[in-house]
Formats: sequence, structure tokens, C-alpha cells
Amino acid sequence: DAWRQAFLVQHWAARTSTQSSESASGVLEPPDQPTLFLAQVSQAQAMPEFQAIRTSDYLYVEYTTGERELYDLRADSYELESLHVTAEPSLLTQLSGRLAELKNCAAESCRAAEDASPPVVLSGGPQASTIATSEEPLYVVIMTHVEGDKADPEGSPTCASDLHYQTAPLPPRSQPTPGNSFAVDIAGTELLHEILQRYTDSLGENPKLFIEPAGEFWQTEADPRFGNKLFQKYDYLALGYEFGIQGHGIYYSGQNFCWYISPKTEEGIRRKLTDLHAFANRVLHNGQNVNAGLTLTPGAKIKFVTPRELREIFESKRG
Repeated sequence: DAWRQAFLVQHWAARTSTQSSESASGVLEPPDQPTLFLAQVSQAQAMPEFQAIRTSDYLYVEYTTGERELYDLRADSYELESLHVTAEPSLLTQLSGRLAELKNCAAESCRAAEDASPPVVLSGGPQASTIATSEEPLYVVIMTHVEGDKADPEGSPTCASDLHYQTAPLPPRSQPTPGNSFAVDIAGTELLHEILQRYTDSLGENPKLFIEPAGEFWQTEADPRFGNKLFQKYDYLALGYEFGIQGHGIYYSGQNFCWYISPKTEEGIRRKLTDLHAFANRVLHNGQNVNAGLTLTPGAKIKFVTPRELREIFESKRG
């Protein structure tokens, strides 16, 4: 039954009186005498007033003093260790919000508040877990396309001598760039990172980038004359970003920085994958291979071969 996924628990200090009271018959009664019950009432009055929410997994308490408690009922059914200090902030936020809904609801809105999906813990408990309600994303990864240089027709006489991509400076602000350039690819990656710092995902963390440069970018970054720019401003690996290879339909010509348009054949795809992989593997940061995941994002550039042919290409590379 999906109903009542959460319960409201409240404690208010007992209100007692030592004044004489009038019974239902109209006869004045003497004040109550000290009893075990009153002793228990006195003890209860010493506890701060609180309101709490109890789900199948958690008991979350908010005291009027401002203190909070959180118990993982699956691991600590006797409620001996409060996790409110070490728990994920997003979990506390979710439970506090649900508690506020239950405190302030009325009539049918209470049924809706009780019936809402509880917080979900995917692994590791509330201290080290990925937590979200069923309506929220678990995390956010942005895939960014780093363009690289243009490709030339196979055999182009000017391809090997063209260094525009490697040497062109950044254009003035608000001005279009005259063709692709390594400087724009670097600046664009930095700008995307800076924009993402304004946002947080459902865990309260900044979204992560998956950066997919083309082969010419990797070749340029690995070249001591033009490269070593990718990590000058930000250490993307330390930030948890990942890198891959963008599967432009091109392959390396074997001359300078010249890349040719790849034939839309099995052999053309094979040469392209080999060259993209080789140049991406040249880029290291702090001795670590940047494209550690060896991830290719082909888009539509690879659909000219059948799945069987593509599988054979990867198997031949693995061999």
C-alpha cells in the first residue's frame, strides 16, 4: 500500500494545574496530589517540545530549541546514534521539507503529504549515499562538444601547412571567431565550467562536465609548441570531470596537423578510431592519462557501418 509513507510525530509539554477544578457534577474537587503520573509528566516537561517525521527508513526530529536529530531506522532501530551532523545535507533538506508539509497540512492535503514518495537511498546509508526523491535527478552530467579543426579533402595540398587552428588568438569579446581555433576551444571549456558553478544538482553539488574533444584538439594539446593549455586555469580531473573522444569523421594524414575527411567505409572508420585513440592517449596530466575512460562519442558519424562491422573493428583493436 503506497499510502502513509510518512507519519507526523509531535511532543508538547503537558499543561497541568494545582488549582481546584469543578467536576462534571458541579462539585469542587481538591487539587491533584503528587503521583507517579505527575512525576512522569514533570519529566516529560523537561524534554524540549519537538515535531518529527518518521518514514520506513528514517526518524527526523526538529526541536523548538533549534536542535535536530536523524536516525537511520534500518541500521539503528533503537535510535542510539543521531546522524544529523554527518548526513548528506540534501537528505536533511528533504526530510525537513516533508515535515513542514505534514505540520501545515489540513484535510486532503495531509493525505497527499503522507502519500508522497519517501527519500531514496541508493547505497551506503545517509552519510555516504546518493539520495534523491523519485522526482529528482540523481546527478547532472553535461556533455560538451569540443570542435577541433576543420577536415580537408584527402590529398589537399594546403592541409599540412595550415596552422590556423593552433595559432589563431581569441577574437575580441562579442565578435565571432574566424574559423575554429584551439584558443576558442580552451576558452569555451573554461567558460562552461564557470557557468556551471552557478548551479547545483539534487545532491547540492556542481554539475560535472564530460568533455569530448576531437582528434586535432588532442594532437594540439599534446604538442609542446602549441599545447599544454587545457589545465592551465582549472584542474578538471581534480574536479571530477571526465574526458572522451569526439568521433569526427576524420583521420590523421600523417603530415603535421593535417586531418583528412574519413571515407564512409569500414576501413575509413577503422583508421579514424585508431588515430583519434592514438592522439588522445598522448595527453597526460600529473602523469595520468587524461582520457582514462577511452570513451568515444560517435554521434551520427559512425552509422555508415553495421553493428557487426563496428564490433569487429573494436575487437580487432583490442587484439
